[in-house]
Formats: sequence, C-alpha cells, structure tokens
Amino acid sequence: MNEFKYGLMVIDPTIVDEDDCNIVHFVGYLEEPTKEDAKQLREELRDDPEFGLQDMWDKVDIFPAPQEIVDHFLSCYNEDN
Repeated sequence: MNEFKYGLMVIDPTIVDEDDCNIVHFVGYLEEPTKEDAKQLREELRDDPEFGLQDMWDKVDIFPAPQEIVDHFLSCYNEDN
C-alpha cells in the first residue's frame, strides 16, 4: 500500500499542546475516502482492540488528511519498507 494518495486521520481533541501530535491513527487510501469510510473506521476503532482506541472511539474526530500529512505518512511507510 505504498502508493496511497489520500488519508483519514484520527484526532484526539483532548491533546491541545502544540508540541504533542494529536493524530492518534492514520489510514491511507488509494481513492478519496468517503463518509462511509470514516464511519467504518470509527467502527473498527470501537471493535478492534489492536488499535488501542476502544476507550475513546466515540470521542475522537476523523478528518480527511491534508496533503502534507498524507505525504508525511507515505514517506514514513516507505522508509520502513
């Protein structure tokens, strides 16, 4: 999946310190994500303990990621692989 062009970022709105990143999860997509994709992501956060966000799935915000965030995660992904 090293060619994603879009993303959804999961934001913890309780983190307001500019030195801390409030993005707690990111998902890359080949196609522009829809509202349904965001809904499915929220359900995964609620149901899958692997994400570690089950205690806050209903408190996080999910937004389309701006291009610079997509580029950042894409470069991190490519460095790891």
